Amino acid sequence: MEGVLLVIVALLPILLGIAVYPIGRKSQSAGHIFTMCAMVVQFVLTLATVIVCYGNMMEFTLPWWKLSFTMSGVHGLGFRGLYLLVLNFMWLVAAVFSPEYFRGDTRTHRYYSFMLVTLGGTCGMFLAADLMTLFTFFEIMSLSSYVWVVHTETDEARRASTSYLAVAVLGGMVSLYGIMLLQHHLGTLELSQLASAIAQSDISRKTLMVAVCCLLFGFGAKAGMFPLHFWLPKSHPVAPAPASALLSGALTKAGLLGVILVCFRILPGDDVLGYIILALGTITMVLGAVRALFSMNIKEVLACSSMSQIGFVLLGLGMQQLIDPAMGSADGPVVSLGVSGAVLHMLNHSLFKLILFLCAGICYKCCHSLDLNDLRGFGRNKPWLMAVFMSGALGITGMPLFSGYVSKTMLHEAIVEYAVHSGMPLLFKSLEWAFLLSGGMTVAYMTKLFVAIFVEKPARPEYEENTPCASLATQIMLAVPALAVFAMGALPRKIMESLATAVTMSSPLSYNRRLLEYPHYFTWECLSGAGISFAVGILIYLVLIRKGLMIKGQYKDRWPKWLDIENGIYRPLIKASAALLKFLSLTVAKLPDLLIKLLSPRESHKEYGEYVRYKMAILVGRIQDKLHPQEESHVPAAIEMEKDLSWTHQVIMDSFSFALLMACIGVAAILVYVLWSLLKV
Repeated sequence: MEGVLLVIVALLPILLGIAVYPIGRKSQSAGHIFTMCAMVVQFVLTLATVIVCYGNMMEFTLPWWKLSFTMSGVHGLGFRGLYLLVLNFMWLVAAVFSPEYFRGDTRTHRYYSFMLVTLGGTCGMFLAADLMTLFTFFEIMSLSSYVWVVHTETDEARRASTSYLAVAVLGGMVSLYGIMLLQHHLGTLELSQLASAIAQSDISRKTLMVAVCCLLFGFGAKAGMFPLHFWLPKSHPVAPAPASALLSGALTKAGLLGVILVCFRILPGDDVLGYIILALGTITMVLGAVRALFSMNIKEVLACSSMSQIGFVLLGLGMQQLIDPAMGSADGPVVSLGVSGAVLHMLNHSLFKLILFLCAGICYKCCHSLDLNDLRGFGRNKPWLMAVFMSGALGITGMPLFSGYVSKTMLHEAIVEYAVHSGMPLLFKSLEWAFLLSGGMTVAYMTKLFVAIFVEKPARPEYEENTPCASLATQIMLAVPALAVFAMGALPRKIMESLATAVTMSSPLSYNRRLLEYPHYFTWECLSGAGISFAVGILIYLVLIRKGLMIKGQYKDRWPKWLDIENGIYRPLIKASAALLKFLSLTVAKLPDLLIKLLSPRESHKEYGEYVRYKMAILVGRIQDKLHPQEESHVPAAIEMEKDLSWTHQVIMDSFSFALLMACIGVAAILVYVLWSLLKV
């Protein structure tokens, strides 16, 4: 019965989220207190679950819903246990900061409700034992977090939320198609049985690759992977800062969890998949860093930074795929640098973005702006804020003695290691330089933020005052991850390597692979990589940012608008597709009309011919209006005559339209039944 704890951890936040809505609507303070109590209870339950699971395996299935949960602690803490603790800690810190951030906001009951529901969806996803349970909680998480993005209800927020929702729905539906393919061909969706089911089935490699690509598309979209990355820089600036910290630090990791499952459970060691992830990860890593250099909105910089750091993680997962699974160890599951660096960088990134986004929220709460030109000098007289922000900034740049240096060194050494054994040194040398250049750009844009907020002359006189910028509770809660980032980096072997070994030897990351020794972090070979990145970063900051992106002391966003992939490609493509579908639909709709006219008495043909001529005249006139907009309208008076035109067979057409509608409803019902049958199997 210990497995019941897994169900409670996944479902309790959802139930509490439903309960807090009427409570918070009636009393804002009661909603704050209820949410804080819920977060504390959830964290304690999660900690108890991890402790109970330590040293054994826990499983539980809800038979009437067919939801299956699992967590392994056989080899120690385990990947699921570690990330459950990180997720619940992040939610707890965000909840502590939320009351002061939302002071005066009348919509907090809605925010807290969906905050808890999203926590339940995220926890359920990390505890899922099969792909259908994973998909169910993935959709709960995606759809409930939409409310965060649209919270302010401004035009910008509504537009960003439509992009977020479109990516969430599209990614979810494509993932579902991949899951249905696997269910149909394998007969099981249990994560622990997928490898054996694939080996015993007659599924073709082509079909398996299609299913894998569908899953990679859906989960990669949530992770912020190119080319569906555009929701990140659009959603974060409009979402509340506590929500941004969770969107970046937690929800993107849920997407990475799906990518990990694809790599490690369905096609482990597949070269084609490895190169796909490697290519997409490299583009994501470089593009996110480049975009962050140009932005002058602090939260947009951090959002683009999230995209870039996700690319670093994908790089490690792609490298892992390129290692042959047959190269195992007789001693059992072992750890390789690629996956170790990827998992540790996931953990590090969650802590970095929790710190940095909440610091950005403090700046916004006090200055009511996210523009760097308005935030200049705000933190000069705020040593606590400077120290906390610096911890996150130095961590994400890979400064030695901070945790980001350890995970980035592992990833760098994995690239160097594979370049030696792959037989393609030029390719992986280029990948190494892309890695170091992206690290340099990270140094440049984080330097830009730090100098603007904590070094430059204050933009407003009131910034000179040494006034408290956050409550004592927020200061204490933010100090915890800030100190953790330093402690893990200062003691890499005792903390970071122990975590890496524990989590990568447990489900879903366990591998029977040859051991790649951990690097000696403070030797010249390792330090030189960080040194190159920092040298490149300072050069980029001094030349590009200070000279090219600043005019008369003001930061300017010179990013070309035509490079916006959403507005430049996706939206026009969707509009063109919609116009084509409309044209085809209207063409098909007119066919019965034409058929009825042809079968009607001869005297009605003249009326129909006149109508067609009117339509053609209107079409030609509108085209001429487009070509000569300054001249008098060419649309003839036939428009007015068209309104008076009566149809002799309107009743027949109405009847036909009604029959067609009923037929469509019938087809939809059949499709729903077929889908239900497939899911039932």
